[in-house]
Amino acid sequence: MPARRAPDGGPLGRWAVRLAVRVAALGAAAAATGWALASPLRPATALLAAALALAAFGALWREARRGHAAVGALLEALVAGDGTRRLDGLPPGADLERLGTALQALLERERAARLALERRQAQWLALVEHVPLPLLAIDAEGRATLLNHAARRCFGAASPRPLDSFDAFGPGLAGALRQDPPPALVELHPADEAAQSLRVSAGTALFDGRLQRLVALQPIQAELDAAESRLSADLLRVLTHEVMNSLTPVTSLLRSAEALLPPAPGAAAAPAGMPAPPGTDPLATLRQALGTATRRAEGLAQFVERYRAVARPLQVRTAPVDAHALAASLARLFAAEWPAERARLALDLPTGPFALQADRDLLEPVLMNLLRNAAQAGTRVRLAMRRSASGRSLVEVEDDGPGIPPERRAEVFLPFFTTRAEGHGVGLALARQVVLAHGGSIRVDAGQVLGGACLRLVL
Repeated sequence: MPARRAPDGGPLGRWAVRLAVRVAALGAAAAATGWALASPLRPATALLAAALALAAFGALWREARRGHAAVGALLEALVAGDGTRRLDGLPPGADLERLGTALQALLERERAARLALERRQAQWLALVEHVPLPLLAIDAEGRATLLNHAARRCFGAASPRPLDSFDAFGPGLAGALRQDPPPALVELHPADEAAQSLRVSAGTALFDGRLQRLVALQPIQAELDAAESRLSADLLRVLTHEVMNSLTPVTSLLRSAEALLPPAPGAAAAPAGMPAPPGTDPLATLRQALGTATRRAEGLAQFVERYRAVARPLQVRTAPVDAHALAASLARLFAAEWPAERARLALDLPTGPFALQADRDLLEPVLMNLLRNAAQAGTRVRLAMRRSASGRSLVEVEDDGPGIPPERRAEVFLPFFTTRAEGHGVGLALARQVVLAHGGSIRVDAGQVLGGACLRLVL
């Protein structure tokens, strides 16, 4: 049977040969020591043989320990997960060298797998961090961990935090997060912004070594507002189309009939809308009735045209708008329309550069109309622009007037709702359409600076 060959080609490897030589040397030294001790006439020879035996034993011990120490160190590194350790100190060509090489390959493979796992974990963490939905992990003790940037932007940086603290962001929000399963919709009240509806999704997963509930909050307010706007626009288009189709020929026929009537000589027509006095010419009475009906039909036609203005879809082209330049332009227009003795405008803007991402052609008329409404309500007006707590652009128009009662604040954005006798109720409805088209929100609050009404726009 041919001899097994080591990687370097020597029988059993050079390490085995060196080990055999040291064993043989130890045996020879031991034999010499025994022979010398058996002869009483050779004490010096016995001491020399004993010294040689100890040296041979030491060489054998070092040779055996040399490889085992290196392999042991490699095994310790494998257990500790230290893939940077290298196998040094093994005798070349030894059988132990092959064992060490295998262990080194195993350690490097484990290190590569660990690095790949860390890369995948970093990718998942980056993905979770940049998900636009707030993500929460809720443990059995009722503490919530904010998992990503969207959650920290909504609820602040403190994490983990008790669920009770979430009631500050909306009534009943903490109770909704405790429920399992949670309600389908919750309402969030961010600072400086209008209330938002959120869709809640929840599941259970192992997080930080513990079974926790993972909750995702999806903002759907923009979709709800867009659906409401589309429904209103569709309804208004149908109504205005049908009304105008019927109203136009009626108005035309009334004008024609009024023109066909001959003038009544010497008969004074009663004022429009007032009953004719006794003895009035019947033709004059008919003329008066036709004139009143014509004016009412024309007024109704103008009313329908205002409906069309509200229902008209908006094409928004956003671009960076310098807030300081926009405010200066609005201040000039306001001063031209409202002398200082009637109303004064104060600007509250950031000291540094500040830009709004908006369509200036749509936003500037809306803001001018809000300033006009504020001037009609009081004598002092404030226009403020700043960044909100969530990083969005915030515009406020405030006055020192009587304000708007809380129970009527939601109604002011309805088309044709107005609290002034000369108002048409279109301005705030159009303002809401413009803001929603920008993906923002608008609401009415009590003013904190001047004490009147405060229209707050978030873009």
